[in-house]
Amino acid sequence: MRSFRLVVALFVSSLALAAEPAAVSQRFSTSPVLEKLPNGLTIAWWRHDAVPVVDLQLMVSMGTRFDASGKAGTSQLMTDWMDRGSAGVSEREFSRRFDVLGASRAASISEDALIMGVHGLAPDVDPLLRNLADWITKPNWEDAQLEEVRKRTLDRWAHIGEQAEVLSGLAFDRLISRGTPYARGGIYSQKELKSVSRADILALHQKYFTPANSVLLVI
Repeated sequence: MRSFRLVVALFVSSLALAAEPAAVSQRFSTSPVLEKLPNGLTIAWWRHDAVPVVDLQLMVSMGTRFDASGKAGTSQLMTDWMDRGSAGVSEREFSRRFDVLGASRAASISEDALIMGVHGLAPDVDPLLRNLADWITKPNWEDAQLEEVRKRTLDRWAHIGEQAEVLSGLAFDRLISRGTPYARGGIYSQKELKSVSRADILALHQKYFTPANSVLLVI
Protein backbone atom coordinates (compact mmCIF):
# COMPACT_ATOMS: atom_id res chain seq x y z
CA MET A 1 0.00 0.00 0.00
CA ARG A 2 1.25 3.47 -0.80
CA SER A 3 2.04 5.45 2.32
CA PHE A 4 0.37 8.74 3.20
CA ARG A 5 3.45 9.90 5.14
CA LEU A 6 4.63 11.92 2.15
CA VAL A 7 1.17 13.42 1.97
CA VAL A 8 1.45 14.69 5.53
CA ALA A 9 4.87 16.28 4.97
CA LEU A 10 3.88 17.92 1.71
CA PHE A 11 0.59 19.17 3.06
CA VAL A 12 2.16 20.75 6.14
CA SER A 13 4.62 22.54 3.85
CA SER A 14 1.86 23.81 1.57
CA LEU A 15 -0.20 24.98 4.55
CA ALA A 16 2.77 26.93 5.91
CA LEU A 17 3.34 28.63 2.56
CA ALA A 18 -0.34 29.46 2.24
CA ALA A 19 -0.35 31.12 5.65
CA GLU A 20 1.59 34.24 4.55
CA PRO A 21 -0.35 37.25 5.92
CA ALA A 22 -0.58 38.99 2.56
CA ALA A 23 -2.27 35.97 1.00
CA VAL A 24 -4.81 35.27 3.73
CA SER A 25 -8.34 36.61 3.68
CA GLN A 26 -10.12 36.99 7.01
CA ARG A 27 -13.43 36.17 5.34
CA PHE A 28 -14.50 32.55 5.08
CA SER A 29 -14.92 31.43 1.49
CA THR A 30 -17.39 28.78 0.44
CA SER A 31 -15.08 27.86 -2.45
CA PRO A 32 -12.08 25.72 -1.47
CA VAL A 33 -8.50 26.18 -2.56
CA LEU A 34 -7.59 23.09 -4.55
CA GLU A 35 -4.11 21.61 -4.73
CA LYS A 36 -2.87 18.39 -6.28
CA LEU A 37 0.29 16.85 -4.85
CA PRO A 38 2.84 14.99 -6.99
CA ASN A 39 1.65 11.65 -5.60
CA GLY A 40 -1.88 12.31 -6.90
CA LEU A 41 -3.62 13.37 -3.69
CA THR A 42 -6.04 16.28 -4.06
CA ILE A 43 -6.27 18.73 -1.15
CA ALA A 44 -9.32 20.94 -0.81
CA TRP A 45 -9.07 23.48 1.97
CA TRP A 46 -10.96 26.40 3.41
CA ARG A 47 -9.29 28.90 5.72
CA HIS A 48 -10.95 31.06 8.38
CA ASP A 49 -8.64 32.52 11.04
CA ALA A 50 -11.46 33.74 13.29
CA VAL A 51 -12.04 30.21 14.61
CA PRO A 52 -8.93 28.34 15.92
CA VAL A 53 -10.17 24.87 15.07
CA VAL A 54 -9.50 22.52 12.20
CA ASP A 55 -11.31 19.61 10.58
CA LEU A 56 -9.27 17.14 8.54
CA GLN A 57 -11.23 14.59 6.54
CA LEU A 58 -9.89 12.04 4.12
CA MET A 59 -12.53 11.08 1.57
CA VAL A 60 -11.78 7.86 -0.30
CA SER A 61 -13.61 7.09 -3.53
CA MET A 62 -15.02 3.71 -2.53
CA GLY A 63 -18.14 2.49 -0.82
CA THR A 64 -20.37 -0.44 -0.06
CA ARG A 65 -21.46 -0.81 -3.69
CA PHE A 66 -17.85 -1.69 -4.56
CA ASP A 67 -17.95 -4.87 -2.45
CA ALA A 68 -17.33 -7.99 -4.52
CA SER A 69 -20.25 -10.16 -5.56
CA GLY A 70 -21.25 -12.45 -2.70
CA LYS A 71 -19.17 -10.40 -0.25
CA ALA A 72 -21.53 -7.61 0.80
CA GLY A 73 -20.35 -6.15 4.09
CA THR A 74 -16.63 -6.11 3.24
CA SER A 75 -16.41 -2.31 3.27
CA GLN A 76 -18.38 -2.00 6.48
CA LEU A 77 -16.23 -4.57 8.26
CA MET A 78 -13.08 -2.84 7.03
CA THR A 79 -14.26 0.55 8.32
CA ASP A 80 -15.12 -0.83 11.75
CA TRP A 81 -11.96 -2.98 11.94
CA MET A 82 -9.72 0.00 11.17
CA ASP A 83 -11.16 1.72 14.23
CA ARG A 84 -9.93 -1.01 16.57
CA GLY A 85 -6.35 0.13 17.10
CA SER A 86 -3.55 1.51 14.92
CA ALA A 87 0.22 1.99 14.86
CA GLY A 88 0.76 -0.97 17.14
CA VAL A 89 -1.32 0.36 20.05
CA SER A 90 -4.76 -0.61 21.30
CA GLU A 91 -7.97 1.18 20.40
CA ARG A 92 -8.05 2.77 23.86
CA GLU A 93 -4.45 4.00 23.68
CA PHE A 94 -4.87 5.29 20.14
CA SER A 95 -8.01 7.18 21.20
CA ARG A 96 -5.97 8.74 24.01
CA ARG A 97 -3.79 10.44 21.38
CA PHE A 98 -6.86 12.46 20.43
CA ASP A 99 -8.18 12.89 23.97
CA VAL A 100 -5.00 14.60 25.20
CA LEU A 101 -5.39 17.13 22.38
CA GLY A 102 -9.06 17.70 23.15
CA ALA A 103 -9.72 16.30 19.68
CA SER A 104 -12.15 13.76 18.25
CA ARG A 105 -12.29 11.36 15.31
CA ALA A 106 -15.01 9.62 13.33
CA ALA A 107 -15.35 7.32 10.33
CA SER A 108 -18.34 6.60 8.12
CA ILE A 109 -19.04 4.79 4.89
CA SER A 110 -21.83 5.13 2.34
CA GLU A 111 -22.50 3.53 -1.01
CA ASP A 112 -20.00 5.82 -2.75
CA ALA A 113 -17.48 7.14 -0.24
CA LEU A 114 -15.56 6.39 2.93
CA ILE A 115 -14.67 9.34 5.16
CA MET A 116 -12.20 9.29 8.05
CA GLY A 117 -11.93 12.58 9.88
CA VAL A 118 -10.45 14.32 12.91
CA HIS A 119 -11.45 17.56 14.64
CA GLY A 120 -9.29 19.63 16.96
CA LEU A 121 -7.48 22.89 17.60
CA ALA A 122 -5.69 24.48 14.66
CA PRO A 123 -2.34 24.78 16.54
CA ASP A 124 -2.39 20.97 16.88
CA VAL A 125 -2.63 20.38 13.14
CA ASP A 126 0.75 18.56 13.00
CA PRO A 127 -0.07 15.82 15.57
CA LEU A 128 -3.61 15.58 14.21
CA LEU A 129 -2.26 14.90 10.72
CA ARG A 130 0.20 12.33 12.05
CA ASN A 131 -2.57 10.56 13.96
CA LEU A 132 -4.83 10.63 10.91
CA ALA A 133 -2.03 9.17 8.78
CA ASP A 134 -1.44 6.36 11.33
CA TRP A 135 -5.16 5.62 11.45
CA ILE A 136 -5.33 5.36 7.66
CA THR A 137 -2.09 3.55 6.91
CA LYS A 138 -1.31 1.50 10.02
CA PRO A 139 -4.38 -0.38 11.25
CA ASN A 140 -3.40 -3.23 13.58
CA TRP A 141 -5.49 -5.72 11.60
CA GLU A 142 -5.75 -8.11 14.57
CA ASP A 143 -7.82 -11.21 13.82
CA ALA A 144 -9.51 -11.21 17.24
CA GLN A 145 -10.72 -7.65 16.65
CA LEU A 146 -12.09 -8.58 13.23
CA GLU A 147 -14.15 -11.40 14.69
CA GLU A 148 -15.45 -9.13 17.45
CA VAL A 149 -16.51 -6.54 14.88
CA ARG A 150 -18.14 -9.26 12.75
CA LYS A 151 -20.01 -10.69 15.75
CA ARG A 152 -21.40 -7.30 16.72
CA THR A 153 -22.51 -6.63 13.16
CA LEU A 154 -24.16 -10.04 12.89
CA ASP A 155 -25.94 -9.51 16.21
CA ARG A 156 -27.37 -6.18 15.00
CA TRP A 157 -28.41 -7.74 11.70
CA ALA A 158 -30.11 -10.67 13.49
CA HIS A 159 -32.42 -8.24 15.30
CA ILE A 160 -33.26 -6.06 12.33
CA GLY A 161 -36.71 -7.68 12.10
CA GLU A 162 -37.53 -6.19 15.50
CA GLN A 163 -37.09 -2.65 14.18
CA ALA A 164 -40.03 -1.93 11.90
CA GLU A 165 -38.76 1.46 10.74
CA VAL A 166 -35.33 0.12 9.82
CA LEU A 167 -36.76 -2.95 8.12
CA SER A 168 -39.26 -0.96 6.04
CA GLY A 169 -36.54 1.50 5.05
CA LEU A 170 -34.29 -1.33 3.91
CA ALA A 171 -37.10 -2.91 1.88
CA PHE A 172 -37.95 0.44 0.28
CA ASP A 173 -34.32 1.16 -0.63
CA ARG A 174 -33.94 -2.25 -2.27
CA LEU A 175 -37.18 -1.79 -4.17
CA ILE A 176 -36.40 1.62 -5.68
CA SER A 177 -32.77 0.72 -6.46
CA ARG A 178 -33.55 -2.71 -7.92
CA GLY A 179 -31.39 -3.49 -10.93
CA THR A 180 -28.63 -1.06 -9.93
CA PRO A 181 -25.36 -1.53 -7.96
CA TYR A 182 -27.10 0.16 -5.00
CA ALA A 183 -29.81 -2.46 -4.58
CA ARG A 184 -27.69 -4.79 -2.46
CA GLY A 185 -27.03 -2.25 0.29
CA GLY A 186 -24.13 -2.24 2.71
CA ILE A 187 -25.01 -5.67 4.08
CA TYR A 188 -27.12 -8.17 2.20
CA SER A 189 -27.24 -11.27 4.41
CA GLN A 190 -25.61 -13.00 7.35
CA LYS A 191 -24.26 -15.63 4.98
CA GLU A 192 -22.35 -13.10 2.88
CA LEU A 193 -21.08 -11.27 5.94
CA LYS A 194 -19.72 -14.50 7.40
CA SER A 195 -17.93 -15.29 4.13
CA VAL A 196 -15.83 -12.11 4.17
CA SER A 197 -12.23 -13.04 4.93
CA ARG A 198 -9.23 -11.15 6.25
CA ALA A 199 -7.72 -11.35 2.75
CA ASP A 200 -10.87 -9.80 1.22
CA ILE A 201 -10.62 -6.79 3.53
CA LEU A 202 -6.89 -6.24 3.11
CA ALA A 203 -7.22 -6.47 -0.68
CA LEU A 204 -9.99 -3.85 -0.61
CA HIS A 205 -7.89 -1.53 1.54
CA GLN A 206 -4.85 -1.90 -0.71
CA LYS A 207 -6.87 -1.28 -3.86
CA TYR A 208 -8.69 1.88 -2.85
CA PHE A 209 -6.57 3.57 -0.18
CA THR A 210 -4.21 5.36 -2.55
CA PRO A 211 -3.45 9.10 -2.81
CA ALA A 212 -4.82 9.35 -6.35
CA ASN A 213 -8.13 7.86 -5.18
CA SER A 214 -8.54 10.23 -2.24
CA VAL A 215 -9.26 13.85 -1.34
CA LEU A 216 -8.05 15.51 1.86
CA LEU A 217 -10.56 18.10 3.05
CA VAL A 218 -9.18 20.76 5.42
CA ILE A 219 -11.56 23.22 7.06
